[in-house]
Amino acid sequence: MTFWIIVSIICILISILFYLSITQDTPNLVPNSDLEVYKDQLINVERDLSRGIITEDEAERIRAEVSRRILELDKRKQRSLEKETKVTGLIFSIVFLLIFIAGGSFLYQKFGAPGYENASAR
Repeated sequence: MTFWIIVSIICILISILFYLSITQDTPNLVPNSDLEVYKDQLINVERDLSRGIITEDEAERIRAEVSRRILELDKRKQRSLEKETKVTGLIFSIVFLLIFIAGGSFLYQKFGAPGYENASAR
C-alpha cells in the first residue's frame, strides 16, 4: 500500500508541474497584423504632420486614439490568452492525473495481488 501512496503523490506532483508549465507566460511568436497597422498609422501621422497636411492638434488627437487602440488590443489579447491557457492547462493536468491513476489501478488489478496483505510487513 505504501508503494501506491508514493506513486499517487508523485502523479499529483507531476500533474501540478504539468499545469504550471502549460500556464506560464510565453512570448507571442505570431506577428500581430492589427498592431502593425497601428504602428503604420503612427508613422503616417508623423509624416503628415511634417508635410503640413494635418495640424498639431489633429496629430495629438490621432496619436491618442491609436495609442488607446493599441492598449485595448493588448488587454483583449492578454485576457483571452490567460483564460485559454488556464482552462486548457487544468484540463490537461486532470486528464494526465486520471490516466496515471487508471493505469496504475489497471496494472495492480492485472499483475498485483489485490486482497493480500503487504509482503514486506511479515
